[in-house]
Amino acid sequence: MMELNVIGPDEIRISLTCEELESMDVDPESFDYSDTRTRRIIWELFDRAKTETGFDAACCGVVVRVRTKNDGGCDLFVSKISSGSDQRRKDRVFRFDSVDDLLECMSRIGFRQLSKSPPLELDGYFYIRVSGDIDPSSGRILREYAVDETEDYLWDYLTERAGG
Repeated sequence: MMELNVIGPDEIRISLTCEELESMDVDPESFDYSDTRTRRIIWELFDRAKTETGFDAACCGVVVRVRTKNDGGCDLFVSKISSGSDQRRKDRVFRFDSVDDLLECMSRIGFRQLSKSPPLELDGYFYIRVSGDIDPSSGRILREYAVDETEDYLWDYLTERAGG
């Protein structure tokens, strides 16, 4: 059954099951907002979200991120575009292949200098969120050990999936 979770005043997560996607004849891997049918489905979901949660996606511009789930379903992260999203765009997410890489990197840089959040572990990888600007020296060290996976709203997705 579709779940609607308000993440904050400017963001909601719409979770759809594999069966719901099949009944809508939607493939989350090929969501294409330029397609009229896809737009209609998304706006039907927005209407339901407004009715059930009060989240109004029609009041301003929005960004929709689609994340597929292992069970065939998907999560739609819908975020209003506002001045409050400026800090989020400065946040960076780095992925480490092992806890040893994470610890070695953090011992060289100093974890508290970089991250305001604890690391997250998901599917054998370790992630940190770095807020604000990264000085060039720390950036070089980070890239020795980790991959910059910065993408809008990735940290929210990781937090939800990893239970952080």
